[in-house]
Amino acid sequence: TGSKIKLSSLGTVSHAAHAISADSATNATNAAVADAAPISKLTYVTATVSVPGDDTLTTGTASCPAGTDVIAGGTKIDDTSGGTIFGSYPAGRTGWSGDFTDFSIPATGTVYAICAPAAATAP
Repeated sequence: TGSKIKLSSLGTVSHAAHAISADSATNATNAAVADAAPISKLTYVTATVSVPGDDTLTTGTASCPAGTDVIAGGTKIDDTSGGTIFGSYPAGRTGWSGDFTDFSIPATGTVYAICAPAAATAP
């Protein structure tokens, strides 16, 4: 069991000798040289959509400004008793979409997109 193992006697895996403090890495906590571009500015975009109270599927999209790509997003609906979020997903590289329906009353759906400069999101 785990309580009988002496962690101090295990040593370091030979291929991971430089993993803790990397000399050069794409992503590392203590890297001397890092190749990943920093994300210097995030932009938060929202879009609202009117959701009829008749169970009609309604889609809304929050679009990123020119020169930025979406890195995350989300959705919410203001009617928590009859409103439903059917989907929350990237809309290509430059936006976030949400699918809503409400079977009780007209509601408002909100779609959120978090966008970063396109150069910072390139592989």
